[in-house]
Amino acid sequence: MSNDLVLYRFFDADGALLYVGKSINVWRRLGAHRRGSEFYPEAASVTLQRGFGSESELAAAEAAAIRAERPRYNYETFSGDLTPATEEPAAALRMGRPAKGVTRIGKTPALTIRMPKPIRDELAYRVAIGESASEAEIIRRALIEYFEYHPRDLQVDGTPA
Repeated sequence: MSNDLVLYRFFDADGALLYVGKSINVWRRLGAHRRGSEFYPEAASVTLQRGFGSESELAAAEAAAIRAERPRYNYETFSGDLTPATEEPAAALRMGRPAKGVTRIGKTPALTIRMPKPIRDELAYRVAIGESASEAEIIRRALIEYFEYHPRDLQVDGTPA
């Protein structure tokens, strides 16, 4: 079964753009929005755009659409500043294994970082344009740079002062 790479847009009854999203299984994703997205009660129509050659091309198209079209319920990036349409914590960290009963494919991460959508979109975009091989690599480099420019005061034995 091939993936159906779709960029979709939700509009209200007046034609105002509410939300831009991407999916490889659009009908499942639209159903998820119906069951729990903040914007869905306002939605009157949805458009589907197909024809993407890869998931990275789709991610780049989504990021570009959000920046250019400024949907009401997506996070937006302007001049490097992240401006949420709604309030959401900047990031939530959770250490350790997934909760019991949660099945995950692949290795269990030592650290899970939940980030707001604009940061996830920007990471996907930068991978799509070839700035990095992976989102994890961008995060790793950013943390190294942050710690280099914001060192802790350490005692001679290496413990915090």
